Amino acid sequence: MVNRIVVGVVVVAALGAAFVLDRSAVAKRAREQAILQCGQEYNLSVTAAELQALRAQIAVGNEANNHLQEKIQVADGERLRAILDLEAYERETENSHDGIVDADLFGRLRAN
Repeated sequence: MVNRIVVGVVVVAALGAAFVLDRSAVAKRAREQAILQCGQEYNLSVTAAELQALRAQIAVGNEANNHLQEKIQVADGERLRAILDLEAYERETENSHDGIVDADLFGRLRAN
């Protein structure tokens, strides 16, 4: 009878110990999963912030590109105007074959 009581106490103690160990393992697993999930959420937040920063950089780059394209168009227009002015000046200006500048050309050169 004593043996049965001892065996019963040992069985109950073993079941109690298994229950406590199982509970701590479950708690440990839940804690690890929570930490992993927090890490994933943090990584997701960091990635979203990086994406937002990259989009802002792209927007600034596009704006700068548009501004430079406008400046290029203005400069190109000025270049074409200068070419036309030079061609008109060459057409309207007579070259002296003897190397002497006449009074009309001299006056125009002084005016500019």
